[in-house]
Amino acid sequence: MNHKTDNSFYLSWSGRACLLSFQRPTYVMYFSFSSLTLDHSPMNTSFISCSSDNTAWVNDSVVFSCSSVSRPSPATYVIYHNGKIIRKNKSGYHKICNVKPRHAGIYTCEPRNTLGVGERRSVSFTVYGEPQYS
Repeated sequence: MNHKTDNSFYLSWSGRACLLSFQRPTYVMYFSFSSLTLDHSPMNTSFISCSSDNTAWVNDSVVFSCSSVSRPSPATYVIYHNGKIIRKNKSGYHKICNVKPRHAGIYTCEPRNTLGVGERRSVSFTVYGEPQYS
């Protein structure tokens, strides 16, 4: 038996299990008489750098870390620099060794899984010139 209401969710019953799907945000719920599983697109995205003030000096190293909550786990984290994709990976990490002025700008993380795209989070990263020693 299938039932659809006002485009917000879809319910399917196969006699032993039920599938309930919501449109926004994307959730899929599977349940039978003995278990319940809720699948959903990524949410609660966090994106940080190892520098507490999101700055670095030329020739330093910096690591950006993205995480989110989803089921199934995100298949891919997409990292952007000033709007251009610079990395796709499963770890959510992006490391820059030997930072240069060209690395300054806006870094954005976008988690994705089979059910959709999660919330984007951004960090504004500043690069300072070489330190002056006295």
